[in-house]
Amino acid sequence: DALTHAIEAYVSTLHSPFTDPLALKAIQTVFDYLPASYQGDKNAREQMHYGQCLAGMAFSNALLGIALHGAAFSTGHIPHGRANAMYLPYVIEYNAKAGKGRYADVARSVGLEGKDDSELVEALCEKIREYNKKFEIPATLKEFGIDEAEFKQKLPEISKNAVGDACTGSNPRPITPAEMEKLFTCIYYGQKVDFKTDDTGFDPSFIAFAQLHRRMTIKCICFPGHARRPGGLSGCPAFFMLGQTRRGRKTLMGLIAMRCTEIWPAHISRQAKKTFGQFFR
Repeated sequence: DALTHAIEAYVSTLHSPFTDPLALKAIQTVFDYLPASYQGDKNAREQMHYGQCLAGMAFSNALLGIALHGAAFSTGHIPHGRANAMYLPYVIEYNAKAGKGRYADVARSVGLEGKDDSELVEALCEKIREYNKKFEIPATLKEFGIDEAEFKQKLPEISKNAVGDACTGSNPRPITPAEMEKLFTCIYYGQKVDFKTDDTGFDPSFIAFAQLHRRMTIKCICFPGHARRPGGLSGCPAFFMLGQTRRGRKTLMGLIAMRCTEIWPAHISRQAKKTFGQFFR
C-alpha cells in the first residue's frame, strides 16, 4: 500500500517539486526495509512507519492513479495492500506506454539498471513481482482464487467504478471503462498489458478541479481546523474531499468560475461561500 502510494504520487499528473522527494524517499524506504519488517524486525518496522508517512504526505498533495483507488478499491474480496501489490506491475505496464521517464527515475532511485527507459521500467516491474513472491502474494486474480464466472459477471461494473474514482483523473494515462475491463482481464489471467487504447481525455471538470487543487497545495493554503505544520505540507483536506463526488466537483467548478468572474454562481450554497470565499479574495 505504501509503495503504491509513493509510486503513483511520483507519476501523478499533479506531482510537484514538493511531492517528488517525499515519494522517492518513501519508495527507497519500502524497498530497503519491507522484507525485514515482514520478518518481524522492529527497527525495520519503525522505518516502514516513516516510509508510509512520507508516501502519505506525497499522495495527499499529488493524488494517485488507477492502481490504488481505481482498481484496488473497486474489486472487493482482496485485502487492500495485497490488491495493490498484485495490480501495480500491470498498471505500470499500462501507464508506461504513455511515458516511461518517471518510472525509469523510480527504478534508478532504487539501484536498478537498464540500457534505456524500457529496460528500467521492466526491471521495476520485475522487482515488485519478486517482492510479491517473497511475501506470498499471488501474481493474478485467478491465482488468488477469484471465481472466473463471478469475475466475468462483475467485470463491467467494477471497471466502471474504477474509472469513476476521483483519483483516475491524475493517472498519467487516460483510461476508459472498456480499457479498464481489458486491464482487469490481464490481471486475472496474468497476461502482458499490450492491448490497444483510444487514449481519450479526462473529464474537463476534474482537470480544472485538479489544477486548482495543485495550485492551492503548492501555496500551502490550509482550511480552518487544518493548521499548517512547521516544515511540512498539510495540503487542503476539505478541498480534496469536495472533489471526490460529482456534486462536490460541481461546487468546485462554481468556485473556479467565481474566482475568474468574482460572481457567485447560483448553485453555490451559502455554506460553500462562507467556507471557501476567503481563499479566493
